[in-house]
Amino acid sequence: MKAGKASDINLYPVGTGPFIFVSYTKDATIRFDGHPDYWKPGVVRVSKLIFSITPDAAVREQKLKENECQVMNYPRPQAIASLESDSQLQVPHQVGFDLGYLGYNTTHKPLDKDMLAKAGFPDGFEITLWAMPVQRPYNPNARLMAEMIQADWEKIGVHAKIVTYEWGEYIKRAHAGEHDAILIGWTGDNGDPDNWLGVLLGCSSVNGSNYSKWCYQPFETLIQKGRATTDVSFRTDFYTQAQEIFKQQVPFTPIAHSTVYQPMRKNVTGFKIDPFGPTQFWNVGMK
Repeated sequence: MKAGKASDINLYPVGTGPFIFVSYTKDATIRFDGHPDYWKPGVVRVSKLIFSITPDAAVREQKLKENECQVMNYPRPQAIASLESDSQLQVPHQVGFDLGYLGYNTTHKPLDKDMLAKAGFPDGFEITLWAMPVQRPYNPNARLMAEMIQADWEKIGVHAKIVTYEWGEYIKRAHAGEHDAILIGWTGDNGDPDNWLGVLLGCSSVNGSNYSKWCYQPFETLIQKGRATTDVSFRTDFYTQAQEIFKQQVPFTPIAHSTVYQPMRKNVTGFKIDPFGPTQFWNVGMK
């Protein structure tokens, strides 16, 4: 870090987990060895762990069926039935602790919420609509979703230009507020209401994960009160009131939360879907 090479963390990571980093080939593979001396017995059950970077979901599914890989992420919704019918595969699933949504940059006119005609746009206006370049359980195809929204908006005179960038650039530019409207999402970190209302809508998150850039004091006062007490009944009341304000103001439109599917070979043992998103290989083995 002192040498000004922060990006090297991607190539030379450090850690204390059950797997030892071996190598990273950009856009191809990340290789780990199982840690033979890991402090917790029984956690490490494979000697080699290889992440094969495969952006195309159909290719991932084919690799899994042909046993070129044993666990895959983000299957296409239309492929679930085929995967479940394969006798060599198992497809565990659970409700996702996540949300995909359409955020409106409330610092950009006319997205500060007045009616279009009242704001001086009786004939509509042009807007940028950002589509994520990555797949997520809550939005497996953001480009297609953006095209469907674009078609709906066109009917009311809102002319959307679909924009996308490489994922790192997408997040960087979104933090800077370059978007008008953005398809984005969130997977919770810990289950606390503040991890949603504070992170996605709080004033202190305007330069972070509050992509709507929405800082509204009546809402902020309520979540600050909720953050400051451990009394569940008080917190429930504060967060309920805050959600009523969110519903009235609509800084973003919730679209979906998902069922997370994690297809894998039947000989994989010990795998558990993490509700917070990471694909964990603690206690995972092969039989």
